[in-house]
Amino acid sequence: MLGRSSYNPRTSKFFTSTEEEAIGGLLHDAAEDSGGEVTHAHIPESFGPDVERMVRGISDSITGSKDDKAPWQERKEQCIATISHLSESALIVPLCDKIHSARSLITETQNLRPSHWDRFNASREDSLC
Repeated sequence: MLGRSSYNPRTSKFFTSTEEEAIGGLLHDAAEDSGGEVTHAHIPESFGPDVERMVRGISDSITGSKDDKAPWQERKEQCIATISHLSESALIVPLCDKIHSARSLITETQNLRPSHWDRFNASREDSLC
């Protein structure tokens, strides 16, 4: 129903202090990558309004289709613009996500070599900026 996330709970255990933060971390990609608003509508009824606000606040695009998303660069610029308005609790989730992504990129670069960059929406150089 809510999709799966690339979020790594092992990273979050060092940073999260509430159950809502941990759940927000696990669900942060659900609406972005698995059904948009239809998926997002299940979050408050299943996990409460605090988790819903957290997930909405850290999602860069909640659309029903990947084709409806704004371009990658635009979404990342919007994320940077809004991050200063997030609660401390909500900031934990993107922080853990970035740590997990950095670790994954290192591992994938070592194992798959440069070809793994082909699966991203942005170039290697843009992704690393």
